[in-house]
Amino acid sequence: MAFTRVDSDEPARVVLEQVGPTEFLIKEPFRYRDTVSGRTFVVHASNGPTDTTDLASVPGLLLWFVPRYGRHTLPALLHDQIVDEDLRDDREEADRVFRDAMGEQGVPLLRRWVMWAAVSLDTIVNTVGRWVMAPIAIWMLAWAVLPVRFTPPLMSWGPLLPIARHVPLAFAIPTAIVGPWIAGLVWTNRYLVGVVSAYAIILIFVPLVVVALFVALYHACEWAAGIVRPRHARVAERTRQTSSTMGKTIITVGD
Repeated sequence: MAFTRVDSDEPARVVLEQVGPTEFLIKEPFRYRDTVSGRTFVVHASNGPTDTTDLASVPGLLLWFVPRYGRHTLPALLHDQIVDEDLRDDREEADRVFRDAMGEQGVPLLRRWVMWAAVSLDTIVNTVGRWVMAPIAIWMLAWAVLPVRFTPPLMSWGPLLPIARHVPLAFAIPTAIVGPWIAGLVWTNRYLVGVVSAYAIILIFVPLVVVALFVALYHACEWAAGIVRPRHARVAERTRQTSSTMGKTIITVGD
């Protein structure tokens, strides 16, 4: 068993204390043995009230695809530590450990490869420099044209999306299927990151746009509701919500 308790070979547990709306303290350490390198990593308990975790760091607009907790909780906590400590000088290896650990925890194939690509993109930005965000953004936007082409209602939105209507389906379909494997060559030694990220954006771009629209609508409604409520009611609710998230302990048994 890859994830175990520090003091025994029993399955690891995730024991957390909630100290903020999305912030937790790790209350019980655990260890992970990487079958590829043979190394054992120990994820320590939080060292003080500021040593917190938000579990899997997933943007809010993508929570429909990857929740902040689940089968990937233990690997996410492991990855957070090893990129800062054990494998700080080899983040690429840390990302590989993360991907393999998710596989051992039963995270579905597609989800774990997309999550691996996401952390790998972060590794590229942090090791090469933030200037690489521009070509990465262009890469993502280029592949976003294809799912828009397959979704006619989106083609009339915004100043850029109409570009998609000029892409022939006879070109768009085979490009979506085999294009990432060919175009990914421009990523050289990060080839798989390019391939997986291209397929990921083709897969999630349209639902991401739809979710973003509904989230924007929801926040607009919340904003409007906040205006019409008395000020003292708004302050009381914020105080109640903050106090209700403090001091809760959540125990989850790892898979």
